[in-house]
Amino acid sequence: MEEYICYKHHLYRICVKDNQKCDYCDTNNIENVIHYFLKCPAFATERSTLIECVTEIMHFNPFIIEKDKKLCEMILFGFHEITHWKMAELLYTAVTNYVSSTKHFSELLKPTDSV
Repeated sequence: MEEYICYKHHLYRICVKDNQKCDYCDTNNIENVIHYFLKCPAFATERSTLIECVTEIMHFNPFIIEKDKKLCEMILFGFHEITHWKMAELLYTAVTNYVSSTKHFSELLKPTDSV
């Protein structure tokens, strides 16, 4: 799960970036999927909204009982408890809203010049 290409941890490992530290906070933590979704203080407000949405979907707060890696997998790939497509759609929307609101990947979404 740590190998997501858009995080600096991976980009550093393949020599695209000169460091793997998060640019959004001053914690000197490595930017990876766990830091982005669960730890980065720069996204605390957005994370709070994500937690509220996931808690409402699941009827419990998995953020207080799961280990970081497992929790990220649950957020990104779904929960065993999701038994209806509507729950999966709500989870997908919560995650995409989080990503959009953090503007973390906005540089990937910029239009490119066509040739």
